[in-house]
Amino acid sequence: MQLTPADITMDWLKSITVDQFRSVLQQAKSQQDPTLLALNTLLTDKEAKRLVNEMLNDPDYVPVAKRPLTEEEQAAIADDQARADQQAQEAEANAAVAAQQEQDSAYSVQLAQNRANEDAQAAQIGMVLIRNAYGDIEKIIHDYQARDEDGNPIGNPTHFESTNLIVHCGKLQNAHINAGRYAERMRGDKHKVASATMTAGIKSEKAEAAAARSRALAEEAAKEQDGAKMQEAVKASIEAEKESQEALRAAQETGRAITNSWLADHTEDFLPCQASSKIMGDYMTANGLSWTYDNLEKTFQAVKDQLPKPVRSVATTPVSEATNTPAETTTAVAEVPAQSAVAPANVAVRVSATQANPQAVPPASAATAPTANVAVNRPVVTRKPVVNGGLQPGTLSAPRPESTAVTSEDIAATRSRLLKEIRNMPNDVYRKKIANDTKYVAQLKAAGIPVIGK
Repeated sequence: MQLTPADITMDWLKSITVDQFRSVLQQAKSQQDPTLLALNTLLTDKEAKRLVNEMLNDPDYVPVAKRPLTEEEQAAIADDQARADQQAQEAEANAAVAAQQEQDSAYSVQLAQNRANEDAQAAQIGMVLIRNAYGDIEKIIHDYQARDEDGNPIGNPTHFESTNLIVHCGKLQNAHINAGRYAERMRGDKHKVASATMTAGIKSEKAEAAAARSRALAEEAAKEQDGAKMQEAVKASIEAEKESQEALRAAQETGRAITNSWLADHTEDFLPCQASSKIMGDYMTANGLSWTYDNLEKTFQAVKDQLPKPVRSVATTPVSEATNTPAETTTAVAEVPAQSAVAPANVAVRVSATQANPQAVPPASAATAPTANVAVNRPVVTRKPVVNGGLQPGTLSAPRPESTAVTSEDIAATRSRLLKEIRNMPNDVYRKKIANDTKYVAQLKAAGIPVIGK
């Protein structure tokens, strides 16, 4: 096999015998032969020169590649292999660490971006997420105002505070359940009103029919002076009076149902008292409005600026709970004694004008007496009075109390200001203040803000 200069290496030299070495020398045709030049270049190495001398002078020479390894060589090879394996493991571990660091860095960037997006989305619905040094949520503050389709406020602003999203979702769920129950009660009230109105209409028609029959029989008995017809006329008169009383009671029940339903929807913005009743009653009378829910609402919107304003007491419900749900609110409308109630005006029920003594047949001149309109006064709506009720029934103004009371609006403004300060305050500064500043803690508690650890 013809060698090329590229084959003349140290590994080749260790693997050949003396005869193979001499064969290479014999193949060289001149001193300028490339193979010979490559061999001479290799022999400039001391180890190669030593190996050739050993090859030429030892008759029992065995190529290095074919010699059995000594213990020292085996140990050296094992040590080299172990070192190579360790270096490979270290390189692999370093590559894994670098990849993990790169992944962690990308995750940290994404996590920070996600939290920033959460904070921005929360701010759009009036929610503030307060995070600790690790970025975890440690407090949720949620304020919003319910509005109708036209953007007008409905009721009072709502405030929630929670320690995590699970607790917050639970509070929202409870508020939704209470709202559903409230809506169901309102539907029940509207159904009662509709049912009472229908019943009152039926009874009114029956009363009118009975009154007309009674008048006709009375006229006929008076004209013919017939005793049997007179007795029949008396019975008809009694029946007409009975139907009239039934119609009157149905009308009263309708008035109560309408008034109770309307008052239930205006516990926050209407003060039931004689002054309110007179203002609304006068307006309805002047405008010829009957006693219906829609007319009450129309009247209220027209005269609400003239009505006494309800005075609210300071809230005692903790701020950590929902402060404005249909079932529970933190502001209480000032209540009034039982005699202060809105009374429905001009609820007309047509009744017979028959005299109180039903046994006597009315004379012909009185047989066609016109019907009378009877005004129905709604029974008193009793409400639990509270301290500092404000305006008294039957008055449009009241003297200012000697001691100035803090209103819920003042507390709400103070609480809003303090919450904004807390949001912008570093956590460590906040902890130091609640730990060392007793006046600050008292101010937070007075505003209804719970202080952790106090």
